[in-house]
Amino acid sequence: MSFSLGADVGYLSGYSLYHITGPMDYPFISWESELEFPLDSYVGGVNASLGEESLWSIVLSLAKNLTRDTGKMKDSDWMTVGYGYTWVATGNTNTREKIIYSESDTDMDALFLDLSGRYYFLSEATDSGVIGSLGVIGGYRYQNLSFDIRVM
Repeated sequence: MSFSLGADVGYLSGYSLYHITGPMDYPFISWESELEFPLDSYVGGVNASLGEESLWSIVLSLAKNLTRDTGKMKDSDWMTVGYGYTWVATGNTNTREKIIYSESDTDMDALFLDLSGRYYFLSEATDSGVIGSLGVIGGYRYQNLSFDIRVM
């Protein structure tokens, strides 16, 4: 049986995008909203594994952001008029206009947890190590990202 414990340091980059649409109470008008939350942050954590190399293993990793300032959150809002109908007075169909664009500073608090297990019910090994195996893998991943937005 083997056990290992290690430390991880890395960089998380990219963004999380939320796109929401819906109708308004006014006829033939709808809205769209898009929020882009930046994820740019250094991340640190620990990982541990336990198992018998050719039979089973359990791996656990836990990570947290090391830097809170992740950049600018972008907020865009649009209004669409028409829904495919032609307005007799103007002759326009589906006029889409951006009505709001803003950027705000962000602070992020993130937590990542990964747990996975493997069980090999068929394994081929030689003196130099495992050359092939067949088994099942299962796991659980938890991610929690919380943002504080500062509007200027």
